Amino acid sequence: MNLRCITPPAVEPVTLDQAKLQIRQDISVSTEEDLYITGLISTARAWCEQQVHQLFISQTWELVLDGWQECHVMPPSIWGPVGITGATIYTSRCGRNVVRLPYCPLQDILSVEYVDMSGETQTWDASYWIAGKGKPGRLAPRQNRYFPQTADQIDTVTIRFQAGYGDSPEDVPPQARHAILMMVPHLYENRCPVGEVRYDVLPFGLESLLDSISHGAELFA
Repeated sequence: MNLRCITPPAVEPVTLDQAKLQIRQDISVSTEEDLYITGLISTARAWCEQQVHQLFISQTWELVLDGWQECHVMPPSIWGPVGITGATIYTSRCGRNVVRLPYCPLQDILSVEYVDMSGETQTWDASYWIAGKGKPGRLAPRQNRYFPQTADQIDTVTIRFQAGYGDSPEDVPPQARHAILMMVPHLYENRCPVGEVRYDVLPFGLESLLDSISHGAELFA
């Protein structure tokens, strides 16, 4: 599986002034560290997103799979096992395979391409599949449709999707914004991986904040 960001967020969920206030810096004065703190905001945001398998500000990503058998599927408690030559996947009770996307909340699936048995790249018609926009976001064939056959090679399925709470920081849950603000001073004060003074791995309460918005993230474990 390969995953890459096509379009990063246009803005960050928190501003430079908010981050500077969090680390008790004067926001009326520009310093040489402003650029460094701006980078810490992006780093903290990306770390928090990874923890909850969510994107905060709208982003476009591309997921590349080695065929449909590599899809991320629901756990056995929800789905029933089905044997397939060379692999074991899970199908829903309605007998339909489901690709689970690595990030949510899903806004839209922009395109689905696959390499067919002849080695040609094809676009899977959007009328043949449906996008589930819950947590996690999912891709599944429509009723009486099936995943198309792919060539027996790597990187045969490419799914481009958009996810995030919205385009504005106000769209992001306040717990997520506060978690970023808690992480920024932690990174600011601990610039080296090892030091003489012992620090906690994470600021107290950060994981609890992220847990409060991570419904569905346990399905990615």
